[in-house]
Amino acid sequence: MWLESLQEFEKNNKQHLNFKVEYHLAIYITKILQGRVDFSMKKTKTKEFMVTTLHNEDKKQTLTPEQFYYWWQIERYDELVAEEEIILSDFNQLKAKIMKASQSIKMPEILDTDSEEETQKKMKQIEDHKQKVGKLNDALKKEADTSNKKLSMLSQFRMMYTNTESLKRLLEAIEIILQNKG
Repeated sequence: MWLESLQEFEKNNKQHLNFKVEYHLAIYITKILQGRVDFSMKKTKTKEFMVTTLHNEDKKQTLTPEQFYYWWQIERYDELVAEEEIILSDFNQLKAKIMKASQSIKMPEILDTDSEEETQKKMKQIEDHKQKVGKLNDALKKEADTSNKKLSMLSQFRMMYTNTESLKRLLEAIEIILQNKG
């Protein structure tokens, strides 16, 4: 779920964001959280304040800043780690299948007693097997690269705003952005 949000943002974002700029990072976070956590402004007669709403399955829950901190640092974190574990598990299963397939390919043995025709035939089989093993290794390398990119995206997002002070600044930045949007 988180990976899909991160990949969708990477694919569809048209706004140039500099992640060294605090408010740009806040915009990024709100876009990644869209559909899961909504931030909105509410006005009363005496003041205006931000409302944070968490969407879990079929229910909505308004979060206090402290509840948001907990959700961000515990629940979201655990969800990201669980996604990372699935990616690792899937890769390791694929790796095991490829290793098993590579090892199951029997290489013919060229004997001194083989005729020249048999030797040529076995050499062709050996070359074919080497190509098959090479293709399997290439597929594994490609999947490793893909898995590593996914893991990196999740890890980077997981390690954002790792303390309460930074989360307070994030919520303040989101509130300022909402107040100035219109």
